[in-house]
Amino acid sequence: MGPDSTQSLLMHQLPTIPFPVLTTSRLLLRALEITDAQAVFLLRSDPAVLRYLGREPATDIKEAKDFIRTIQDNTLSGKSILWGIALKENPSALIGTICFWNIKEDISEAESGYALLPAEWGKGFTTESLQTVMDWGFNTAGFNSIIAVLDPANLPSALVLKKTGFSLNPDWTETETFRGEEVKLVQYFKLNPLTTNAGVLRS
Repeated sequence: MGPDSTQSLLMHQLPTIPFPVLTTSRLLLRALEITDAQAVFLLRSDPAVLRYLGREPATDIKEAKDFIRTIQDNTLSGKSILWGIALKENPSALIGTICFWNIKEDISEAESGYALLPAEWGKGFTTESLQTVMDWGFNTAGFNSIIAVLDPANLPSALVLKKTGFSLNPDWTETETFRGEEVKLVQYFKLNPLTTNAGVLRS
């Protein structure tokens, strides 16, 4: 689950040029650069980060560089957007990523995904980042709804979603197979409070 497999396009609602740099009280959300390759490699190879993502770990730095180039291309074309998360006092040091991908033009829906280096867990950075990009998604990109799909065993991620106002979609279910094992996924959603027709959920 992530922006390297984007499916559809919402050009008129995904204003990515110039890149929308966002800030919170503690964080800078910026574009990925090729100089972030080492941190991206750690995010895409650390077993703790990947535990619930159903994705094989990256094996070398080239994979991280290729991923960054894909992200840059998708951002330029409006297919998806991914922010690198950094502390304001150290903006060049990437500590995580957060994105909108899997954008559904027909119902103006985007899926969010995020990852944070384990050393930064438990500090509220993911919640802070998600709230900020969610505001951008609703107020600037004009999404009717934002969803997140996850392994129900990923309790910390579910807690982040609940803290930022997401609700569990009881009518949605999907099964993912990873390494020969099936995992039943769940979906959380949040509707744009400013959009009167924001009532369609993916099913």
